[in-house]
Amino acid sequence: MVPAFRFIVSIGTPGQNFSVLPATNGQNIWVPIADDCEHLNTTDCGTSRGVPSFQNLRSPGFQSNLSSTWETIGLYEPGQDRNLGFTGNWLSGFDSVAFTSQMNKSLVSIDKQPVTAYATPNFWLGQIGLSIRRMNFREDEHPNSFLTSLKDAGVIPSLSFGYTAGAPYTSTKIPASLTLGGYDASRMKEPPLFVPISSDEERPLTVGLQSIVVTNSLNGTLMLSDPTGFLIPIDSSVSDLWLPRSICGKLESVFGLQYHEASTRYVLSESAPSRLLQLSPKVTVLIGTGVVEGKTISIDIPYSAFDLTAGFPIFGGNPVHYFPIRRAANDSDVCHPNAAAGFGHYPSCSQWHFEHYHNSSLAAWIKSQSPVDWGYSRDCCRALSVVLLLLGALVWGLWLRPKKRAKTTEEQRRGYNPSAPRKPLEFEIMGDEVVELPEQHGYSEAQNLETDGAVRVEVLGPVHELP
Repeated sequence: MVPAFRFIVSIGTPGQNFSVLPATNGQNIWVPIADDCEHLNTTDCGTSRGVPSFQNLRSPGFQSNLSSTWETIGLYEPGQDRNLGFTGNWLSGFDSVAFTSQMNKSLVSIDKQPVTAYATPNFWLGQIGLSIRRMNFREDEHPNSFLTSLKDAGVIPSLSFGYTAGAPYTSTKIPASLTLGGYDASRMKEPPLFVPISSDEERPLTVGLQSIVVTNSLNGTLMLSDPTGFLIPIDSSVSDLWLPRSICGKLESVFGLQYHEASTRYVLSESAPSRLLQLSPKVTVLIGTGVVEGKTISIDIPYSAFDLTAGFPIFGGNPVHYFPIRRAANDSDVCHPNAAAGFGHYPSCSQWHFEHYHNSSLAAWIKSQSPVDWGYSRDCCRALSVVLLLLGALVWGLWLRPKKRAKTTEEQRRGYNPSAPRKPLEFEIMGDEVVELPEQHGYSEAQNLETDGAVRVEVLGPVHELP
């Protein structure tokens, strides 16, 4: 696999740490449950799923019985990505959730947050949900999303988020970072492209994929997409690019792919990896406001973004070179994962009520022939904005140990003095030892402002709050 960039949260009392990935369609924290690893035939199950040791013992996953603050809600079947055939069992409950700054160890913790402990190999690593929709466990149980809870606790100034997955496999070694409360203005190299956000709660981030062109492939330069284009939702919780079968068939020839029936994935022929690395193919994706017409942006993705290997639980045994595309059964199954997000910056602005999405838009910033800055933005109620920058590949890596409570009243927020002394809090869930953006990308650290014992996070330098 590519170098890992993970993001750590701590669940329960005492805290159990987990590596998690951002999930644009999820609302809360997901972590693998301990029982799942006990049924899988692998010795390093917990470690490979981003679960470090707990109380000096190797941990297979979340153990609710070891948390004194756990409150069970019930068992549920998964709803997220069910159209892709993802199945499993969910144990949901309330518990404390915490995370920390990797640089100065400042801690943030909020109590009684909805947590999902799952038993399924479809989601190997845990997830941190970024959607602001309320959850729906039962008739009388509709808890707020994780972002809403952070906002209500005064930890972040608003509900928006921005997402960028970086590229450690490139020569620039773009790192991973998470920023809440603004966006990195230095990444906005070009005017934005605004794309209306869908009112479909299951597919809110949907763009038009107008064309796919591959250059320097095994068959030269080819256009792979249909002339009519198609709509494709962006779902960061999915690691593979789900495409129509017609396009998958064309990719087989240009990259030397073979379909692996058992895993329903594409693997590379024995000679293809070395040959492709020599040719250094490039995939150019044209994204637009619609499937045929409207404004567009062009994103160049190097072959190195697709140069992946995987073993258990996808293939088992020794690692296998594979290409991260899947055959979509129909148009509703088409899905865009994190593959291109390593070359972009997603600033967003979220409203309190999902039904107002018809007033929303997605903004994308692009600079051709270089790492792309693209994102989404929306008209907000009362200037709500939260941005997270996330530079990683298709998998991520980091460890944190949090434990502090953060709360700020509305009166304290309104009385915030920007000239007051600031004690830096890198309110960014960072990746491994590569924790800061390079200087040319701007300084994107958040701040911990203490006012009468309360904590307020603000953003420095060219990182701005969305209007």
